[in-house]
Amino acid sequence: MRLADTDIDPVIHTSDRYLAEVYAIFQHDQDHLNSVGHQTLLIAGVPGGTWAFSQAGAGVVGPAITSWTGSRLSAAPPHIGPGSPDGRCLVAARATPNQDGTWHYEYAVYNHDMDRAARSFRLPLRPGATVTNLGFSAVQSDDGSAFTNDAWTGVAAAGAVEWSTGTAASGPANPLRWGTLYNFFFDSPTPPGSTRALIGMYMPASGQPDAVETVTTGPALCPADFDLRGTVTVQDLFDFLVAYFQADPRADLDGSGTVGMQDLFDYLIAFLTPC
Repeated sequence: MRLADTDIDPVIHTSDRYLAEVYAIFQHDQDHLNSVGHQTLLIAGVPGGTWAFSQAGAGVVGPAITSWTGSRLSAAPPHIGPGSPDGRCLVAARATPNQDGTWHYEYAVYNHDMDRAARSFRLPLRPGATVTNLGFSAVQSDDGSAFTNDAWTGVAAAGAVEWSTGTAASGPANPLRWGTLYNFFFDSPTPPGSTRALIGMYMPASGQPDAVETVTTGPALCPADFDLRGTVTVQDLFDFLVAYFQADPRADLDGSGTVGMQDLFDYLIAFLTPC
């Protein structure tokens, strides 16, 4: 294990919490999520000197990402089965208000058992939405010439904010391999809401999708964007009507606790009102 002094300096990180994670690999393991555990790690020392590490508290079954306080956790794809690439990523998201009225969005994307790896992370933006202070952080790899430690490129354009690295065919890149977590963040004046994150695959596979998705927290989309894809189309109307007639809680737009006629009126007004 290698850590940078600046990542654990107690003068800089006065209130940070550190977790140690162990992932046990077993042949024919049917549940990879219970093969990993984590525990609080106490760190003492000074930069340039000797560091001491000790464990504290009880161990917890599951990846360390599940202990990120205040975050919204989801899986991509939500279910493993026919049509899924080969495993899953976990996405944890948290939105916190800045002092200037904007919002800070932070994402931890953890590849738990996806052998194809991930090469992009994308979030849709509503028309006119802006983002600033795009950032990326990742652990340093010692995997040799097969991969690099280059930061993913972050771009906010064409109705989305996206980070990416190279493809498997383009030569050495820095994909998110299994058992690894990368961090993405940005600021936006748009308050938080539900959105749909898209994770692109690094290695192609015949007959398998090139990306997986999950619902998470991000800059709020247009009220009528029911499928959370960044644009309002007639498909959103169809999807809402299906949810409405099935009394799906997602169709409870007025927050009354039940799905009723007012929700239908509210959605039709939103659909017919330019965003």
